[in-house]
Amino acid sequence: QSHQGIYFWLSFIANCCCVHADFEQIRPNHSSWVELPCSITSTSIKETVGPDGSTYWPDIRYSFQLDGSEYEGKRYSFRNATGDSRAANEVLQRYPVGDEITCWVDPDNPSQSVIDRSPGWFLLLGLAPIPIIAIGFGGLWFMSRL
Repeated sequence: QSHQGIYFWLSFIANCCCVHADFEQIRPNHSSWVELPCSITSTSIKETVGPDGSTYWPDIRYSFQLDGSEYEGKRYSFRNATGDSRAANEVLQRYPVGDEITCWVDPDNPSQSVIDRSPGWFLLLGLAPIPIIAIGFGGLWFMSRL
């Protein structure tokens, strides 16, 4: 039974490391980025065709100024694709050309900017090991009751 405990704790620690790594990969540290006014300059829908079909995403270009220099941003979000063309079109409807919006910019590297910095449902991928951990805890609790 002591070997089971050791295996459990090793598995638990490994899963925690995986969860942490997933969070860091999905949502890197953007806390130093600054909020700036941006102007939408162009919008379109981009399509990539792969073996599983087409994937679409909104291509939104926007301009902003930082420290007296003008920059162009093109990243809508940290997530890549929206899936179908309808979802990409819904995003474009919220950002018509000429609109003034807020964007987030890395002041150390202004070529890095984004409009929507929320992690979205991809954050849930980092939570995938939690049910496995819960099952492990349940198994340990059950084994200790025998």
